[in-house]
Order: sequence, then structure tokens, then C-alpha cells
Amino acid sequence: TVAIAGAAGWGNVLRMTTNSYASVPAVTTDVTGNTLTVASGSLALAKDQSYGNQTTVVPQSTYKMGQWTLTTGSTEAVTLNTFTLTLAVADEFAVTDISNVYLTYGTKTTSIKASGATPSAWSISEAMARNVSMNIGFYADVSAAATVATTPTDTMIGSLVVAGTTVDSASSVTTGTAVVGQTITAVPSGQLTVVTYAGTPVYAQVVNGTGAQDF
Repeated sequence: TVAIAGAAGWGNVLRMTTNSYASVPAVTTDVTGNTLTVASGSLALAKDQSYGNQTTVVPQSTYKMGQWTLTTGSTEAVTLNTFTLTLAVADEFAVTDISNVYLTYGTKTTSIKASGATPSAWSISEAMARNVSMNIGFYADVSAAATVATTPTDTMIGSLVVAGTTVDSASSVTTGTAVVGQTITAVPSGQLTVVTYAGTPVYAQVVNGTGAQDF
């Protein structure tokens, strides 16, 4: 905030038009003027808690790999200009195991990147009014190579940063440190495992009219 106070003892003022001074009664105490509050727009990003961590059989097409909620501050509107996505992977799941990567924001979609990379950035121009929220989704195709066995765990986690410019003050704003999204675990397709039974089997024969006979 900014407040201007007139100091005690002021007795003259300068005219803005004629550039001459005029005498006014001197004040004996400081007089504080109106308070001006200085603020600028802001962006806040959080992982969308309504979309949890996922375990999925691969391959997958246009699979949702993460979702966040972006919110503007109450001061001024913001024009979004950049999305930056980074990827963290574990075990067999590699960045190269995803393709056709894109983000959704509101009702719109970014351009599609043919292959996975970290970081990946998209340039956009999207106006957001003050004090509103928008969902951002991360989608990709996932290849079968993302996993070989269920152990150790094969995972990928996306993290997102959003940047923009405030409409009134023309200041650059970002969501700060990359916000971690959901953990996506890749598993192979269902498998049938056959093992030798270690116990003693029980056989039964049913003869019509006699009931079951164990032997």
C-alpha cells in the first residue's frame, strides 16, 4: 500500500497550470491522504485431487496421464502464454514410451507432439478472467514397451508449470515450482500362471441316482 502525508508546516502550493505559488493556511499536524493498494495478478496451480493415481494395462491410446487445476488471483485477468511439462520415470517406463503428447486447457487443446520429451513446452494465448479456475489435462499414447513385469514398478509422473502476463499491469507471472501430477503405473496384460498343486487332490464320481462318492 501507498499513503501520502502532508507534513506539518506546509503553507504554500504550486499551481499546475501557471506554475506559480499560492499561500494557504499552514497545517499544524501531518495530514494523511487516501491509501492506494498496489497489487498484480497471480496464478496458482494444484494437482486435481478428483483424478487419482492410475494403474493401467499397456498399450493405451490417448490416455490421461495427469490433471491439474489452474486458478487466477482476484486482482486482474491473466493471458496464459506457456505450458512446460517435465516427466519423471522409473524402471522400464521411459520418456520414449509415450507419443502423440498434448495438453487440454478448458475446452481447448494444444498442438500434438509426436514423441515424448522432457521438458516439453507449448506456446499458447489464452485469456483468463480474474478469480476463475481451469482444468489442464495431460494425454498421450503409451506403448507396450512401458513395462515388462509387474515388479519393480514401472511409473511415469508429469509435472507442470504455467506462465502468463497480467492484463492491466503487463507483468510476467508463473505458477512457480513445477507441480507434480498423478503417478501412472504401467502393467502388462493379464497372464495365466499354472503351478503344481502341493496338496492331495480329492476325486469324486457322481453316479445317477446314487449321489457323490469320494475315493
